[in-house]
Amino acid sequence: MKKIFLLYLACLNFMSCDKVFDPIPLREPEIIFVSLEDGDFDIYGVSFDGSGYLNLTNNDFSDSDPVISPNGDEIFYLSDNKLASMKINGTNKKNLAVSRAVYSPVLSNSGEFIIFGDFSFKEGHEIDDIFKYDLATKEIINLTNGNLTSGNLENWYPCISPDDKKIVYRVTLMSNATDTTFAEFNSELFIMDSNGQNHFRLTSSDKYFTPIHPKFAKNSELVVFRRARELYMINSDGSNMAKIFPNREYRCRKFKIHPDGERIIFAGSHHEDASHYTGIFSYQIATGEVREIITAMAPPYFVEFDISKNGDMIVYRYRQNLYRIDFDGSNSHRISNIYELATDIYIRPF
Repeated sequence: MKKIFLLYLACLNFMSCDKVFDPIPLREPEIIFVSLEDGDFDIYGVSFDGSGYLNLTNNDFSDSDPVISPNGDEIFYLSDNKLASMKINGTNKKNLAVSRAVYSPVLSNSGEFIIFGDFSFKEGHEIDDIFKYDLATKEIINLTNGNLTSGNLENWYPCISPDDKKIVYRVTLMSNATDTTFAEFNSELFIMDSNGQNHFRLTSSDKYFTPIHPKFAKNSELVVFRRARELYMINSDGSNMAKIFPNREYRCRKFKIHPDGERIIFAGSHHEDASHYTGIFSYQIATGEVREIITAMAPPYFVEFDISKNGDMIVYRYRQNLYRIDFDGSNSHRISNIYELATDIYIRPF
């Protein structure tokens, strides 16, 4: 009984001391993705070995479009269509000084600014523009400033060059901007300086061309984009636009540029001798060589994937599982079971 009493006094003394103990830090995830697992869009994290599976946002809002800072310490994302940020382990959540509802945020490679899409109404029409938000000064600039007079009503799919000096984006041009039906239109790619100056029309195509998701390659000398499920390349001065696979040997559903800028990594399908392969492939820009990284014989397609910052590893979702594989196609193994509709997979830079 005396021992119990002394133990009780010792506990009281411990609880009354002035020392403040820091909470046990949450494990920092190595992979970030978006999932509907809990009924609404949330941002999740997990380690390469499958441990530390965690809902980082875990609220009643829709949380999506995560982008990871270059140093890997912070995530910028949309929460209820508002720009927000948090630490990589889900702590220190805060809304940024952007009161408007936005979409498709893209973080600069330096981590100094974010570009995003937003819309406004002018003369009864929705105008989609691209804005720049400076993280240090909190300044917001409309980079495209679409208007009815020019017929420039939709500015979408922005991508920032590796040196942060240029932005390539898609513009939907209306041939008769005063006609509420907008029966005639075409979409073209433009390039501008990252301060919104010197807009340059990159493509000139037939109506209904609709290029999407342009990305810089080869030190910004080249722009790669997708139309439907076909890949195209064009020089950044607007010359030599061409299909990458003119005979439709491969069909692309999603692509990214390898960190070396010399290869296109794409998820899609390969048609050969009536066989139907789906997988993730590497295309060497200089030689045209295609290499299979991972393939399967039937759908579902490999669509969601990311490449590590040093380019030596790919993380991808196939069915209800998350996998990792070395870039040379070796050492493939399952990381974790995830919700089948998980999207926007990103590998944390280290």
